[in-house]
Amino acid sequence: MLYRHADLTALEDGQPGPWLPLYIRTMRTSPHLHALVRILHITTRGQPFPELYGWIQALPKSSLTVLDYSWEGFRGQNDDSSQSFILQAPAVRAIRKLQVCGSFSPTALVSIMTLSQLEELLITIDHLQKLSFHIPAPTPRLKHLDITINPTFSPASFDLLRILVTAPQLEVLIIRLGSLGWRAYQALSRALRSTTSTLKQFGLYGNLEEWTSGLECSFMDSLIVQCPSLETVSCHQGTFTHRFFRHFSPVIKVLNLVIPSPTSLSDECRKALIQCLREAQKRELALTRVFVWPRWEEDSLYDIMLDACNASGISFSSQ
Repeated sequence: MLYRHADLTALEDGQPGPWLPLYIRTMRTSPHLHALVRILHITTRGQPFPELYGWIQALPKSSLTVLDYSWEGFRGQNDDSSQSFILQAPAVRAIRKLQVCGSFSPTALVSIMTLSQLEELLITIDHLQKLSFHIPAPTPRLKHLDITINPTFSPASFDLLRILVTAPQLEVLIIRLGSLGWRAYQALSRALRSTTSTLKQFGLYGNLEEWTSGLECSFMDSLIVQCPSLETVSCHQGTFTHRFFRHFSPVIKVLNLVIPSPTSLSDECRKALIQCLREAQKRELALTRVFVWPRWEEDSLYDIMLDACNASGISFSSQ
């Protein structure tokens, strides 16, 4: 339907595209259309223009299900006010899915954390102030968290992550790091100690160009014990040791490994990995699929893993 997905983009330096005022005027003068809006996409660059907000405030509370809101290029009091105005709109307070990207003020963070119906949060952090204020616990309904922390290392971003992963019904946790440095790994390790035990899917992704051979912070060893319901795990070399494979959870079905430098894996870790795959049936593991990236031509580990998976009836692939 024409009005089901309201895509309010193409805003530059506070000036909307030529079609946008017409759309907003139609919505303002035709209140019967408000209830049709289910998905709201807003992208602002520069200082947002004020005409946008009154219309959003008029949306009925029961209509909107998804908000995708990104802001760029302006940090100041007006930016904070516009974030708050949108995030406090009655329809937004009842959404089930929120995707946000930008620089977050304290007021905006509190507004996000107190969305009582929120089940899925996709958040990209470009800038975050030090959390010198109280951040409430996330809504108990939150089940899916996808968080991107952009390249500049920010302790406050990991402090926020530590709060978010305590959501009692959290099942999916995807973390994307712009930096794979030692400080990021250490901060991530501390944040994940608070992760709820209900987690079923965990994914860690990062910029391989910043990965350093020999960098280790083995929080995955404890995470699979801490979260016994995990079924899908995606992790990066340096986050696990041989203990990860020796105490491999029997309920994990899918394992995705990023191993940029297999030659830097310790002999103990390589042996434990191969033994885990070869003994999957004997140990009654639920493992059905293993994916490795990238594929290495110069190391024999790939062929050994392939043989071990074939012997255990596990699908193995790489690219």
